[in-house]
Amino acid sequence: VPDVGEKAGERAGVMMASASGMVKIAKIDTSSRHDFPLMGVDEGDTVVGCRYIPDMAETFIVMVSSSGHAIRFRTRDVRPSGGPAKGVKGMNLKKGATVIHATVIPEGSVGDSIIVTSSQRTVKATAMDEFPVKGRGGMGVATQGLKRGEDGIVTAWAGDHVTACDDDHKRVSLPEPTPRGNRGTDSPSIVTCGM
Repeated sequence: VPDVGEKAGERAGVMMASASGMVKIAKIDTSSRHDFPLMGVDEGDTVVGCRYIPDMAETFIVMVSSSGHAIRFRTRDVRPSGGPAKGVKGMNLKKGATVIHATVIPEGSVGDSIIVTSSQRTVKATAMDEFPVKGRGGMGVATQGLKRGEDGIVTAWAGDHVTACDDDHKRVSLPEPTPRGNRGTDSPSIVTCGM
């Protein structure tokens, strides 16, 4: 969590999401000088996304699953909670799928943002505004159709300045965005994405 000090206002918080599809907004207690829990996580679950939100009123939460689905919903749909609470269902998942990426996108950045997904054989970019705003707890919509032999999406990232790297940490060129649901294009194995 960043050192926000006095900057954390009433509308600030921390978004956390887990592989099982849970999401939580934790309010920041700037008066505490001790460690404090942000999110309770069940055994076998893990946190896959954690982002500081300076103003929850003007943001969306985006979650991407290993089945190739993505959901976008308003941050205000998640009521802030404190302590060790586990949060609420952010994304419903297909059997065997997990959330592999979760982030927060400012409302003003949606037009410039993309979601990048990779199966390690193919990669796909999709414009963020292709994903309709839904209520939290849904399965979302397909971002990348899988080709024969592809088991699922293993790497994903959402944002307005996305870069990708291969196993040797060399930058990989991303394809131009295509409509959601289309299949990816052949690509070197992408192991990390980031801004």
